[in-house]
Amino acid sequence: MTLRAKALLGAAALVVALGAGGCGGGSDDDGQVAVVGATKITKADFDRQAEITARQSAGGEPVVTPDPPDYEGCIATLRKIEARSTAELKTECRERRDAQRQQVVSTLIQNALFAEQAKELGGRVTDADAEKLLEERFPERKALDAMLAQSHMTHEEIVSATRVQALQAAVDTGLRKRLTRTIGAKEIAAYYAKHKRTFALPERRTVEVIHAETKAEAQRAKAIVQGGGSWLSALKRYTMDPSAVATKGVMTDVVTGQFVAAVQDLIFDAEKGVVAGPVKGDTGWYVIRVKKVSPPRPQTLEEAQMPIQQLIAQEDFQKSYAAFQEKWKKKITCEADYMVPLCGNAPAPGQPPAPSKGS
Repeated sequence: MTLRAKALLGAAALVVALGAGGCGGGSDDDGQVAVVGATKITKADFDRQAEITARQSAGGEPVVTPDPPDYEGCIATLRKIEARSTAELKTECRERRDAQRQQVVSTLIQNALFAEQAKELGGRVTDADAEKLLEERFPERKALDAMLAQSHMTHEEIVSATRVQALQAAVDTGLRKRLTRTIGAKEIAAYYAKHKRTFALPERRTVEVIHAETKAEAQRAKAIVQGGGSWLSALKRYTMDPSAVATKGVMTDVVTGQFVAAVQDLIFDAEKGVVAGPVKGDTGWYVIRVKKVSPPRPQTLEEAQMPIQQLIAQEDFQKSYAAFQEKWKKKITCEADYMVPLCGNAPAPGQPPAPSKGS
């Protein structure tokens, strides 16, 4: 596969669920691509989604539409972008077609699957519901119009995408509601005993911080404290964050990862009680003084109880989700020319496709 075809496939992955949320709108003459539960995906659905995928992948550039078997239109468009031989361009078009087919069929199946699964779990999302969600996300019409222009989407497409996202959330919620078992103290204790090494509190530090706008101001704040002035007086005079005055500039339980590397190193290398800095942060300059150091230690069972309960619940959900998807995969049947890994009748590697329904 050429780099351009790989790029197309990568870009196409960004438009999953951006096409029409519904399938099966065509007539019986459209030809069948796949069946997901009670939903039939037709050739008309495929062609419509392929156009959307190609347009959005183009990002405002000329839309390259693979048109087998001769790929004349595709070759003509690509030749405007880069001068190459007809054979090279035809290979490019063929690879684009293969990548596009995989992406489009997968998108259509996934969209139909969310709708069918949500229906089973008691969830229902209409286009009107999707419109309301859009209004909540974009209270101002100008913001929505700007997003549509930037993403090269139509209003109908963003409504469909929003509906699919809501259906996906409904499936997640519905499966979680099915998990009703109580995670007891014995199970939590056993989990803690088995994974005790993973439950540890990192080193934490309580620090006084002055976040000044310039290096010169940070140096003057440091000089006030070193000269016997109070931290609060230096803070009031030079902080660029007025809300810090309410806490006297004190930050508790600071752990690694909260600041950019230079500030983090300053905090965790400083001796207790020593005024250190200034160093430059992502914005402004920092002067700090460590008040307390809490070394790393194992969490007690009591401290780890809530995280363990959440971990077990998430493991339960993942098992339930996997079983649910496996059950539904058996309800997905694809025609041989449109076979993708999501299809329940997809062949094992090296095996011929299984017969599809209606073949």
